[in-house]
Amino acid sequence: MSEQLADLPLPVQSQWSVVRSCVWQVLAALASSLLVSFVVGFVVAFVGAATRSASLLHMTQEFAYIQSLAILSMLMVNATYLLFARDELKERLRQFLPDLMNGLRRPVSLLILVCVPLGLLGSVHWAITTTQLTRNFLHDMSPIYWLAIAVLLVIVAPVAEEIFYRGYVWGRLSSIMPPWKAGTISAALFLGSHVPNGILAPLLVLPLTILLTVLRLRRVGVGVCVLAHGIYNGTIILGNLVQTYVAPLHMPS
Repeated sequence: MSEQLADLPLPVQSQWSVVRSCVWQVLAALASSLLVSFVVGFVVAFVGAATRSASLLHMTQEFAYIQSLAILSMLMVNATYLLFARDELKERLRQFLPDLMNGLRRPVSLLILVCVPLGLLGSVHWAITTTQLTRNFLHDMSPIYWLAIAVLLVIVAPVAEEIFYRGYVWGRLSSIMPPWKAGTISAALFLGSHVPNGILAPLLVLPLTILLTVLRLRRVGVGVCVLAHGIYNGTIILGNLVQTYVAPLHMPS
């Protein structure tokens, strides 16, 4: 069904101009989150300094500020992605369920099951690289915090990122170049957007990126990609939750 969703017609443009436009849009999405986080962080720091001595700030409070800014940053990035894809967003959302059901009938959609072990590997990496101090902070957080993280990473981020990278960017590029080249560039932009999460972040998300690219190259719709992405993120969040409260793996001090 999703393949019947015609990509928006483009005026005649060089391949480089379209690629350059997509790169700038990714950078704009990332910059928007940095700007908002900086402003909010500055306000929080100013209010904190005005109400108490900086030396009295507890580490848990500082972690709370950092976590809140991280959540806000991710929200801003995803909102910007959807802003750039707004011309086709309504139609893609309307066709989401039919697209998903059609995609799941195809044998290639079984690849989404690979997202579970990939997510478990991501959770193991988190467990062995996250400090005990951070785990203690997360252990004391209310269920509302974990719910907010789950909604953001299991629903909001997969929808926004897949509609942008495997929908909007893919559609623009594939209108002027072969699908394999469009998929490669889209995948590279997706990986590059994870650099702010850490220098190893693109490497960790590479298997998922390859899987999603293969699905699209096999003409599976964006809906299945959203589901696969959500399963991957959800597995990581569930694993992190278990590690926080049960700690089956060693965590560094």
